[in-house]
Amino acid sequence: MEKALQIYVRKFSSLRRGVTRYGPAPHKPILLLAVLQGVEAGWITENRIELSPELVGAFKSLWRALVSTGHSPLVAQPFFFMRGEKFWHHVPNPGYENWVEVTRNCQSLGALHQAVAYVQLDSDLFTLIMSSAHRAILKQTLLKTYFPKAKGVYPESDSYPGLHLPLVAEGEVNAVPIFDLAVAAGHFSEYQRIGDYDWVQLPEFIRFSKDLFVAQVVGESMNKRIPNGSWCLFREGVSGSRQGKIVLVQHHEIYDEDLGGQYTVKRYESEKTASEDRGWVHSKVTLKPETTAAGYEDIVISENDEESLRVIAEFVAVL
Repeated sequence: MEKALQIYVRKFSSLRRGVTRYGPAPHKPILLLAVLQGVEAGWITENRIELSPELVGAFKSLWRALVSTGHSPLVAQPFFFMRGEKFWHHVPNPGYENWVEVTRNCQSLGALHQAVAYVQLDSDLFTLIMSSAHRAILKQTLLKTYFPKAKGVYPESDSYPGLHLPLVAEGEVNAVPIFDLAVAAGHFSEYQRIGDYDWVQLPEFIRFSKDLFVAQVVGESMNKRIPNGSWCLFREGVSGSRQGKIVLVQHHEIYDEDLGGQYTVKRYESEKTASEDRGWVHSKVTLKPETTAAGYEDIVISENDEESLRVIAEFVAVL
């Protein structure tokens, strides 16, 4: 992948952009940053980039944060013309195969929705952006090349190093709390009730709900998905099946040296067996690390102890 990374770093740093009276157009790098944020936020999970409300919202939010020229924030323009970069492939809706082949200009969202089902990236590029480490390199390439005066999409918080979201008052638009897992110790519900924590404002491209919160994940046990020290977005509780999801859990027998308490963030897997009186029951729950570091092992919770396992929240995204 390192060779592929070098190829796409070069491609991302040499995008072909139209030149206007305001200077080179910023549309393509903004759109690519929006795609990267879609992966981080969890609304892009497969190699299928749709012209969705989330993508449009991310594009507009990034535009406001990074673009200071007089260009118009038209997302249809880069969504169409990005195909000239050769890693961006339009997949047509039935009956529009010829339109995609012969059309040379399109700035209408309606026309694009009608003709293009979605975009596929080169498979190597999609593999790269699904890696948090490689995605960070590509993001920095775009920011340094096209927006060198920007320190980031959002300034870093003085109170929370590494967190690029503004601190706001409780009750403001898109405000969610920051929970300190070390301070929460073994009493998460009590910690929430006391309410002694700060609030940050989520960007517009993240779909807000009142059950979201932010916490820092420290350690290497999930570094394939969550880099050490990342600020992450979680959703309290888990809707539907927990199987295969990354979750924040609490158990009296867990002492996570990274997080400093009875909490851990791991991939949840369970095995079930049939019981005559209780139906399907968990025979064991396995909390699995996903890491390149040595020394991390599965945490196995037996059936007898499974009731003491509390799933606090589901991981949503690295912020």
